[in-house]
Amino acid sequence: NVLTPERRLDVRVFLSKIADSTSPLEINVQFKDGEKLIAEQNRKILFPTDKPNDFTFEKLGDIELWDISQPRLYNVRVTLLNNGRLFDSFETRVGFREAKFTPDGFFLNGKPLKLRGLNRHQTYPFIGQAAPARLQKRDAWILRRELKCNIVRTSHYPQSPHFLDGCDEYGLLVLEEIPG
Repeated sequence: NVLTPERRLDVRVFLSKIADSTSPLEINVQFKDGEKLIAEQNRKILFPTDKPNDFTFEKLGDIELWDISQPRLYNVRVTLLNNGRLFDSFETRVGFREAKFTPDGFFLNGKPLKLRGLNRHQTYPFIGQAAPARLQKRDAWILRRELKCNIVRTSHYPQSPHFLDGCDEYGLLVLEEIPG
């Protein structure tokens, strides 16, 4: 529902390999705009299981949508506390958008968008796929800023998360091919 004021964020947290604990563990999930806290939820759990822990942040109508001209990203931080002490944490970025192919063309956030892009292989002369993070991100920048692409099709193997992060940051849509 990103095109309505009823925007929401669903966060699913999986816990694995946690030693038995007699004290309750606490999961804290924060939804942030940079360092500004937008929303937060906590949950105590006594016995970790293989079942996921779901958190929902609702009424997010004021957040900005991710767009190729303004790639707006937010942070989600999940921390696991044991007796109030940090046990583990994970942070990721999210963007809100609606992408749709219709008989009338491609639409991003309800607006038509002509796609212009290239295919990308992730190998480099002399180093193959052993490129550092800065080079992976630089590829996304070159595609978006120098070559003026708004979409990239990746080749048939898992892509570097650094390249995909760069695409998110620079406003480059990704059509990620199924590995195989």
